[in-house]
Amino acid sequence: MKKIFPLVAIVTIMSGCAQNLWYKPTARQGEFEVDRYACVQQSQQRLGMASVNRYGGSAIDQQITNDQVFSTCMTSKGWSLGRKEVVDSQIAQATAVNNSVKQQVAQVVEKIKAACASQEFREYYSKTACNTNDMSLAQLADNSKITEAQKIVFLKQQEVILAYNKEMYEVIRTAGPNGIREAENFKNFVQPLSEKNSLNLYMGNITWGEYNQRRKEIAREGQEAMRRNP
Repeated sequence: MKKIFPLVAIVTIMSGCAQNLWYKPTARQGEFEVDRYACVQQSQQRLGMASVNRYGGSAIDQQITNDQVFSTCMTSKGWSLGRKEVVDSQIAQATAVNNSVKQQVAQVVEKIKAACASQEFREYYSKTACNTNDMSLAQLADNSKITEAQKIVFLKQQEVILAYNKEMYEVIRTAGPNGIREAENFKNFVQPLSEKNSLNLYMGNITWGEYNQRRKEIAREGQEAMRRNP
């Protein structure tokens, strides 16, 4: 599962002697430039005026940026403008959360890796891979179905991994809006599909190869769902 953590994005502007910054804890790389460009375009207004006196006349026809419209646009996209010391404090808090989440995720990942390498589940992981990216051609082409002995190991493996997935879900949810979105995508989209795939294997409706192929498809579909809903 790809992890998304808060990315602090700031842009400095000068206002007199005060230093203000645009701040968005969940911004991705390059997001400020994209949002700023869109808001600049949205806030453009035409200024036209003419004057005439006894020496002649003059006219002005130009576009200007409406600062209020620009600020409203940026705010609607999740950006906040604040004093540097306030933003610095927010950055420190976001960084602390980010580091904590990374550490907790790493701990859960190590638990999952340990389960994958466990002799207790060797019968299961000889038929599939811990990570779908590591699936072998032989595993994808396996025409055998689950045996009664494998079912016993399979149920234990599913119970352990389900607990670790739940733990990962709770950790990722603390990573801000992007983390919540990823956690909900897993809970409401990926997990139901995975459970259905596991049930089909257990009931003998599909082969190990079909189970493995579907695992890869579900992982890909989950990533695509995240990209469709940024």
